[in-house]
Amino acid sequence: NEDGTLAVKIHEGVTSLVEYPLMPSLFAYNDKVTQVWIPDSLETAYVHFPTYFPRFKRVRGKKTNTHWGNFKFKDGYFCSAEHPVSVPPNVCDNGDGTYTLDIPEGVCAIHDLANWDIYHRVSVLRIPASLQEITLDMSWYFGGLQEVCVHPDNPHFIVEDGVLFTADKKKMILYPCAKAGDTYHVDDAVEVIGPGCFAELDHLKNIYIGKGVRKIEHCALDRDMRFHLNKIYIPPTV
Repeated sequence: NEDGTLAVKIHEGVTSLVEYPLMPSLFAYNDKVTQVWIPDSLETAYVHFPTYFPRFKRVRGKKTNTHWGNFKFKDGYFCSAEHPVSVPPNVCDNGDGTYTLDIPEGVCAIHDLANWDIYHRVSVLRIPASLQEITLDMSWYFGGLQEVCVHPDNPHFIVEDGVLFTADKKKMILYPCAKAGDTYHVDDAVEVIGPGCFAELDHLKNIYIGKGVRKIEHCALDRDMRFHLNKIYIPPTV
């Protein structure tokens, strides 16, 4: 912009803009962005731009965009009429008070998410074929997660006995709260236990760390001093 601030232009051809997974806060110049330009192709959007751009002022676009009349700015959110502000996109009601969250196909990495209360009621999480990286503390956002489903064409993640791993099993990402049993043995192939992996679990009492583990990331065993484990066995080879 002429005043030294910056504008972000969404690529022409993009039809749907989903919040955090597609707009990670990665850039050192985010605090200079004041405007976001939307393309003619954009049909649906649900993004809290001020989260990424603290100096954000307005959304702009061409009047030729046939969907322009459906866009609105409410409570800091730029959204389309199809998505109410209270419910994020790609969340489906299961009919029992819980929800299913589908990560959109095309998303390659998840580093951050909005802190929606509704995410704590997500019981099923579906990972698309495109997803390659998760650095998120999953249990922080999905405290009630019971099942993770990975698309069969995804070469980067697997679910084994209900537990989410990277495909090579070198990183253990999430132990769901619905997994039964009070004892778990971490496979010797695991080298990293991811952030929040065993957090928010009341029933798990004993963890036996595999001999291949080299790193236990933050809050992997519990958080906020709410510690429920009775025993953590770490072999002398670690």
